[in-house]
Order: sequence, then structure tokens, then C-alpha cells
Amino acid sequence: MVAEKPGEGGLGHVEEALRGVSLLWDLFEACREGLPEKEKKEEEVSGAGVARRAKDLPSMVSSAGLVPALTFYMSKADQGLYQGLYRYLRGGAGDAHGVCSAAPEGLRKELGGKEGAGYAALLALAAVFLAETGYLDPEPVDYRSLAEALRGLAAGTVRALAAERLLLEYLVEVKKLAEAFFKEEKEG
Repeated sequence: MVAEKPGEGGLGHVEEALRGVSLLWDLFEACREGLPEKEKKEEEVSGAGVARRAKDLPSMVSSAGLVPALTFYMSKADQGLYQGLYRYLRGGAGDAHGVCSAAPEGLRKELGGKEGAGYAALLALAAVFLAETGYLDPEPVDYRSLAEALRGLAAGTVRALAAERLLLEYLVEVKKLAEAFFKEEKEG
């Protein structure tokens, strides 16, 4: 939980980015655990999709706006994976092994390097941040409730502009951390 809203005298967005990406990394490692070494090096479990989406989302929010960017990610993400990732990230240091074992193939693909990977993870990180900072209801678990919450931010109000600015600051930190934790290109 954020002690103070980011931008209100502190490093809340940096702390939240560290927390979120660290939790995602723990989940990534839990999903890779037990795989043969050869499979761990393959693109399917490289984390490249997360790095790619983390790189793309801030510029999409800047150019298209908060709501269009997040609804685009909704259109690309698997709703079940989004819900699982959102709950895991909201729950804090939950059981990464349990989350991974609940949907091992879906999570391996989401945390992999293929083209469709990373959308649910970044959508969940963004939704958790907006919920933690009070801009979304803390339970936008399904797409219908998330869409309704985003509808409230689509009005172009001062509140919506503040949410967009704070999310951008957060996403820039997520991007930096994702580049450090997850590799966009396969290492050979």
C-alpha cells in the first residue's frame, strides 16, 4: 500500500514500481523454477514481453491518453491472467508458486517473449497503481468493473489529468526496472 500519493512529497511511484516489478519477478522466477535449463533460455520464458510492454505503455499513455492506452491493453490481454496478476500484485508478497501452478502455461506465455506477451502484466501493474493511489476502485478485478472505473477517468477532468500524470511517472519507473529485471532480447 502506498503511504502517500506519488507526487505528494515522496517517492511513492518509485517505491510502488519497485514493489510491483519485484513481485512480478518473483512470479517469473516461480514459473521458471523446475524447467529444464534448455527451456529457461528459450524465448518462451525470457521475460522479453514484459520488457517490451513496459517500454511501450508510457509512450502510449503520453500520445493516446490514459484510458485509450489501458483499453488497448485490455483488448490484447487475457482477462483471466489479468485478474490473477491483479490479485497477486494487490495481495503483496503472496504465494508466487501457487499463482504460477494455478495457470502455468498461461503465465509462462505472459511472462515470455512472444508477441502477445506482457499485456496482462502491465495492465495489472497500472490498475494496481491507480487503485493504490485512489484513482480506481480497489477491486477492478474483471474487465467490466475496470472499464467502468476507467470511464470515470475519461472525462478529462483535473482528477483524470492528475491520474494520467502520476501513472506516467510510475510507468517510467516500471520501464527502467523491467529493463533491468527482464531482458527484451534473448541473451545468447
